[in-house]
Amino acid sequence: MDVFRAMDGEYLISLVVAELSISLVTGILLGQLSIGRSRDAFGTGAWAFLAFIPIAAFWLFFTKSRELDVREGWDRIRAGALVVMGFLAFASGTFTNLWLRDQMQILVRDRQTTVALAALKSEV
Repeated sequence: MDVFRAMDGEYLISLVVAELSISLVTGILLGQLSIGRSRDAFGTGAWAFLAFIPIAAFWLFFTKSRELDVREGWDRIRAGALVVMGFLAFASGTFTNLWLRDQMQILVRDRQTTVALAALKSEV
């Protein structure tokens, strides 16, 4: 990876846009899941904000449903598959976000090292 081209703007902006996009999509998914769970547990989406408060999210998660819907057959399988897909999307977004942050930190560190070496070279 050529650090100089990335830091000079050839594809560093792509990394930043990718990280922000992943964060946005992950936030939207979490918001939609929270609204759905709030409607299921309390009958209104007004309590969805609890998902964004670390300890209060457990209250939203563990509250029993107001209406127990007994699903059978394909409906149950489809619902389970959607839940698994939601968790996978959230996990992949989170891990990609962390990876992009690490890559940007490496780019910044390498750039600082290069600037320091250039300064030492000019002193000699």
